[in-house]
Amino acid sequence: MLGNSIKKITLSLFGLIENHKQKAILVSLFVIGLLSGLYFSKFRIEGDAQYYYNSANLIKQNFLNLLNNRNIGITESLNAIFQGILFLLPGNDIWAVYVFQVCMFAFSGLIIFKTALFYLPRNWSILVVIYFGLNYKTWHMIYSFKPDIWCVFFVAWCFYIIIRTSKEPTKIRNWIIAGISFGLMVLLDMRYIPYLFLLFCFLMFNIKPLSKVLLKLWIIPLFAILTIAPWLIRQYFVFNKVILISELKTLMVSKALNTSYYNQVIEKKQLIAGLTEDDAFKVGSKIGLSPSEVIFIRERLLIDSAQNKEWRYKHYDQYIKSGVLSMSQIERMIDREELKPGWIKRVEYGLSMWLPLNLKYHYMPLTVFREIAPPYSLLNNINRIVFIGILLPFYLIGFLFACRSREWSLIFIAIILIVHTAVHSFTYVDQRYLLPVLSLFTLTSFYGIYNSLKELRII
Repeated sequence: MLGNSIKKITLSLFGLIENHKQKAILVSLFVIGLLSGLYFSKFRIEGDAQYYYNSANLIKQNFLNLLNNRNIGITESLNAIFQGILFLLPGNDIWAVYVFQVCMFAFSGLIIFKTALFYLPRNWSILVVIYFGLNYKTWHMIYSFKPDIWCVFFVAWCFYIIIRTSKEPTKIRNWIIAGISFGLMVLLDMRYIPYLFLLFCFLMFNIKPLSKVLLKLWIIPLFAILTIAPWLIRQYFVFNKVILISELKTLMVSKALNTSYYNQVIEKKQLIAGLTEDDAFKVGSKIGLSPSEVIFIRERLLIDSAQNKEWRYKHYDQYIKSGVLSMSQIERMIDREELKPGWIKRVEYGLSMWLPLNLKYHYMPLTVFREIAPPYSLLNNINRIVFIGILLPFYLIGFLFACRSREWSLIFIAIILIVHTAVHSFTYVDQRYLLPVLSLFTLTSFYGIYNSLKELRII
């Protein structure tokens, strides 16, 4: 019986391709993703991507590092673990990961297409996929060790499996797959917990009568916990304390709650102040700090430096020296933003993720270094106009049509987008953080275009 269940789940997971048209979509997206690598694969592995790359290398050097090395688990590491396993394959390590992520890009598009079929005719669903496939920002994410393309895939997949579960509530394998998928999404990025919670709420709200599937509702949280549990156990034994998926995120939560753990870590701040990165890790190891705790302290030291006005103004000198801004312009810009109430700053910061166009320098008071950000490049502005600006009015129309027809899943997308924006207003608002939910925005927008044309009897 168990063997048959596993077989059915496997067939369900890999049974996405149902006909030749879907094969054509998959192959087309794979070719697009692969060709984009002619440009984007030349980018260096640096910044946050370096952590995932280093973790993958540790797994390649010794698979047991996955079980006991403190340099793995600093942050959410699901993609790094799979990348490390891919490193074990013969051939070029980096391209093994890139080709796998091209496949993720292609399957993401196929999942988006199959999701669109719930709301739109086939030809219109293909248009949604074309919009997804031609966004060069997504191409960039394929050729990175960061988890962005993984988030694109899992956000699309979790939404699809929940919609399918709501339409086929009697099939237990849908509930099991949803639970496992939720667990993997949490291991990938904890910031998507609110998104998963909203999907679960939609499921409870949409299935009528709920009493028929009340017992099945426990399957999703149960399998999500079972999926997460091995990693939580690993983290506890490696770091010798309870870790919420990622040690860095645990420290951030501890800081917010002002716990004794946070205070014990931060009181050692001065012992590594002023040291280079390598020296900080060496000293940190001697005084009982984990790599995550050293990284956390170094970030706090940078934030402390950013509070110093003179330190910040040194970073503004580049604009003064290049002649694009004067000191008086910078001071007026800063004064204008700093006078705003805190809640307005927070709302504007979150909504900046959705800007369809930006042609001027702007001061960002809620970023760590309170930097002055330059205008977007011409290509970036065109990309934002095409993938956000043009669709925005149609998204609002699509939402109104969804309300009229009581298409609750599309109404929940609006809530998801609001919550996603709110969560990122307290973290980061780069466009790459918008990409995972952009397909949901695009779907509702095309729903608005299609129904508007239908209402006008053009189609």
